[in-house]
Amino acid sequence: MRWIPFFLWVSGTIVLVLAIVSDFAFGDGNAKLLAKRLGLAIVWPLAALSKPGREILFNYGSKL
Repeated sequence: MRWIPFFLWVSGTIVLVLAIVSDFAFGDGNAKLLAKRLGLAIVWPLAALSKPGREILFNYGSKL
């Protein structure tokens, strides 16, 4: 039962990293934004708690 949060974190991180790399490869190709988003993908539960973190991580709105 205590492994469930870990598996949720790992699966969320894998999905986010795949989406971020795909957006980098087929989107803008901004290396600074890529590094920032990959860093936030590791701590995504904390980043999802704040509005700026969600905007950077999920990349909705304008490009930063």
